[in-house]
Amino acid sequence: MNAQPARGRAGDQDGSSSVTSVFGVMILLGFLFLATQVLVHLWATSTVTAVAFDEARRVSAATADGTVSGGCDEHVESRVRSRLGSWGQSASVQCTADLERPEAITVRVTGPTPARSLAGFGFTPVGDIDRSATFLTETAPDEPEP
Repeated sequence: MNAQPARGRAGDQDGSSSVTSVFGVMILLGFLFLATQVLVHLWATSTVTAVAFDEARRVSAATADGTVSGGCDEHVESRVRSRLGSWGQSASVQCTADLERPEAITVRVTGPTPARSLAGFGFTPVGDIDRSATFLTETAPDEPEP
């Protein structure tokens, strides 16, 4: 008996064709693009949250005599927009006092996500960034009676 191993057409060289390699690279690039868009959205959400928090804290600050030094004024929107850069130009900024609790001030920032390509992947809940922060206005401590 002559026991020789069977030889394949390619001479025992198993490999993949260039078509499957191209598809593999395209899938890898697609996942890389998706991950980049998710990270851009998370970064933008984090930045908007921080700016809203900082501005709400600033407008709720009080001076030593108990009068509100900040408050909702015409400069709140311009400060928020300048801190958010070019994205801030398309954002909506609201600074309001709570009707039930007038000592509470809320700053709300709303706008489209910079990672707009996520909608193409079916991630419609991330179409907008909507963040708000509420602070109570500070008051001066009561003077102890002598």
